[in-house]
Amino acid sequence: MKSIFNKRIEELREKIKKAGLKGCLISICDPHMSETPSLHFASIFSYFCPFKGENADILITLDKALLFVDGRFAFSSKKDVEGTVFEVIDTTTSSLSIEEEIAKYDGYPLGIDYSLCSLDKANKLLSKGEIADFKLFDFFKNLVKLNDEPLFSLDKNATSLNSLEKINLVRGKMKENNLDAYVVSDLNEVAYLTNLRGFDLPYTPVFYGFLFIDLNNAYLFINKKRYKEQIDGVDGIFSYDEFASFLKKCQNLRVGVDLNSINYELASILKEKAVPLLSLVENEKAIKGPVEIDNIIKSQIEDGVALTKFIINLKGEVKKGSDEYSLSKLLHSYREKGKHFLGESFENIVAVDANSACMHYAPNEKNYSRVDLNNSSLLIDSGGQYKYGTTDTTRTFVFKKPSEEFKKDYTLTLKSLIALSTAIFLDGANGRSLDGIARSNMWKNLSDYKCGTGHGVSYLGPVHEGPNGFRYKDVYGKNDGAKIVPGMITTVEPGVYKEGKYGIRIENDLLCINYSENEFGKFYRFETITYVPIETTSVDVTMLNEEEIDFINRYHKTVFEKLSPYFDKEEILELKELTKPLVKNHI
Repeated sequence: MKSIFNKRIEELREKIKKAGLKGCLISICDPHMSETPSLHFASIFSYFCPFKGENADILITLDKALLFVDGRFAFSSKKDVEGTVFEVIDTTTSSLSIEEEIAKYDGYPLGIDYSLCSLDKANKLLSKGEIADFKLFDFFKNLVKLNDEPLFSLDKNATSLNSLEKINLVRGKMKENNLDAYVVSDLNEVAYLTNLRGFDLPYTPVFYGFLFIDLNNAYLFINKKRYKEQIDGVDGIFSYDEFASFLKKCQNLRVGVDLNSINYELASILKEKAVPLLSLVENEKAIKGPVEIDNIIKSQIEDGVALTKFIINLKGEVKKGSDEYSLSKLLHSYREKGKHFLGESFENIVAVDANSACMHYAPNEKNYSRVDLNNSSLLIDSGGQYKYGTTDTTRTFVFKKPSEEFKKDYTLTLKSLIALSTAIFLDGANGRSLDGIARSNMWKNLSDYKCGTGHGVSYLGPVHEGPNGFRYKDVYGKNDGAKIVPGMITTVEPGVYKEGKYGIRIENDLLCINYSENEFGKFYRFETITYVPIETTSVDVTMLNEEEIDFINRYHKTVFEKLSPYFDKEEILELKELTKPLVKNHI
């Protein structure tokens, strides 16, 4: 089956030769640089490569086929491309950037679809060699159609600011940057500013569109059939396909564009009048207002109820004998009972034993492993999209007595989570500086994980949101090193991954809040807003200090208080067991 990919690559090489090029770079993206694009665009990448994941590129030269992935997919990608000509390069550990790798493998002059390449990436590629616009759509006769279902607006009580107020904040930043206009190209930001949502991307309630803002007007470019109501602050709605021609009329204006989400084709229209900069919207979007925070906490409780009821029944399912895919569907059925549930926020990760060492392993109806009492562990990473929020939670379970090695790794993971969850830090600290607080527990034991410690979470949008995150070093394609300030929500998800053995991850969502202020400045801390019991069977209590035990017990007390009103008498007894206090002599 996988030989078909090798054949397609040979066909692509012929096209590369005819174009007078030496290589071609294809990314998993769309004209807005979305992390999980619609199938219409994602199928271009998947036509040539069987990789199952995100944030990846493939380089096809006349004699090489390379797959570039980040550390999350270092294990699973090798299995995905087994039997093909692809070689995998982990960008997290590689000493070379992608553009340097292309030069190393003689890939210039390089073909790339300008509409599917960000301005930032194009500039980096141009720093090492020549590039040319290289379209691949003629390979495909029946691309998946783009969604054309109606968009919906958020309730008036769902946001702290209306669209006009948000757009005016952008205008203030435009004036600071001496701009005549600004192009909003990131889909999450278009949805945020308009208070509209759609279902154009898998698991992500956004829609395809551009928003053009000048000092007096704002224009939205979408499929006009999808929304015809008045939007506060938006002065006109035009066809999505008209945007390129509209930009041609703006060549005498000083137009700001987001380096990371504007595609090179559109940026090239504006030429020297384009002012590349970091997003003027991203930071404001990441700082949730009081209405959003209140709604997100309600969504977290609804999600916690579903996930905890699933956990209560999990061991019974495993005892009967089940499989990863069936458990994934069962988890969906519990969430689906929620009043405000709209869908998962990403594909359920349900991974047993060695499968869980692949950070983003996800079973499907054709590929899954059995789960029963003979298995050692099960990792479940999942989240929900709710009418008023987005969630992301991971728990790791055991079904028989864990090994000493597993207990040590599990407890290190828990200690790392607690360390960052309880951190108090000064205004100005960013994800780079805070990441080490969690990771230091790992490093002391000569352990680590090939990913960031956490990522931002949006408000009814992408489960991965910048500019906040926890990552101790720069990683290609990641922009998550911003200051952590009150109102931001960031996951904390340390772990241990041992290929061929197991993976361990525990994940909560953290809300940054004010703590104190004195002559040294403002201090912040985190509030945990995920309400799901943490498995304690695998905890080596001798490795915990009193403060860490106290954190776990206080957390479980909060979980019980938040969830118990939604449980019946029998479920409350189970919830009490799951949240019982941890003590030093606990075995």
